[in-house]
Amino acid sequence: MRPSLFYTWEKLGQATHALVSGEGDIKTRLEAAAISLSPLSESLVPEQFREEYNAIWAELTNREALEGEGTIKATIRELTPHECSKLATRIFNFYVTVAQTEEPQESI
Repeated sequence: MRPSLFYTWEKLGQATHALVSGEGDIKTRLEAAAISLSPLSESLVPEQFREEYNAIWAELTNREALEGEGTIKATIRELTPHECSKLATRIFNFYVTVAQTEEPQESI
């Protein structure tokens, strides 16, 4: 599968929806947002957005998983509510940036 602006936008939209209208505290909503982003990989994100995507993904997965949990849960467990809020804002701002970008037209 080649990089897709629409697919990136779709996954960021799902993550933003989880942050805005999901149930639970900020940690619970951030975890749901991260799970929404998990199908993305660097190769699926258009090149102009890879640096920001990689930085966000690294922030969501930078802790060693303990037995029975994944790296997302391990990372979010260690974040303060303020850090979670800052990361949620970064995800939202990334979503806005991608949403404002036009898909390049393929030449025939």
